Amino acid sequence: MTEPLPSLAVVIPAAGTGKRMLSEVPKQYLTLNGLTVIEQTINKFIELPFVHSIILALSADDTVFSTLSIAHHPKVKTVIGGKERADSVLSGIRFASELDLSWVMVHDAARPCVLERDIIELYHQCVAQQSAGILAVRVKDTMKRAKPDSVSVDHTVPRTDLWHALTPQCSDIKSLETALVSQLQDGLVNSAVTDEASALELNNKRVLLVASSARNIKITEPDDLELAQLFLQSEE
Repeated sequence: MTEPLPSLAVVIPAAGTGKRMLSEVPKQYLTLNGLTVIEQTINKFIELPFVHSIILALSADDTVFSTLSIAHHPKVKTVIGGKERADSVLSGIRFASELDLSWVMVHDAARPCVLERDIIELYHQCVAQQSAGILAVRVKDTMKRAKPDSVSVDHTVPRTDLWHALTPQCSDIKSLETALVSQLQDGLVNSAVTDEASALELNNKRVLLVASSARNIKITEPDDLELAQLFLQSEE
């Protein structure tokens, strides 16, 4: 009989404005298949038995989330996020550590199409190998490096061993907090830290690559919303 997975927290940084969506509404509050994007995202985690809490790191002036019915679910908690993603994640994982949890997943608010089976597989692999890990997709297309400050090609980058980093990204809480804090200087985050995995890498921590469905897109631009709608409809 398989041992049950230990309880963990899910931290969702959601303090950003999503300017590339060209919308007056932050992208997490755009409507997607009858719900907001953030509701669709939370719903991918909320019924998983090993998810103890889902912690939303929100802007201090967010007035929308509290009006959503999902905000009152017993698993859903909120904290005040920061100016940078790393600040919001730190707020979330510090709250998680107060809940006496050892593991955390960090997930983008604008990735509502992640598959539950991929979330489960990621956590299985991380717990089994006692390692941090991320969902990722192998690079399939030819990769080009542009010339500095240009839109012309400088050279082709070999795609062997290249992966697109996605979320969730999973780690034990202590390692991730230590890694993020180590990359802070005068309150600013090292520019090399573009996700949680990069902070762990800079702290010499092993990070597993766990294959994800390519459906796990991030809603960044208007066309992404239409594609996400198609993916979610196909799950119904």
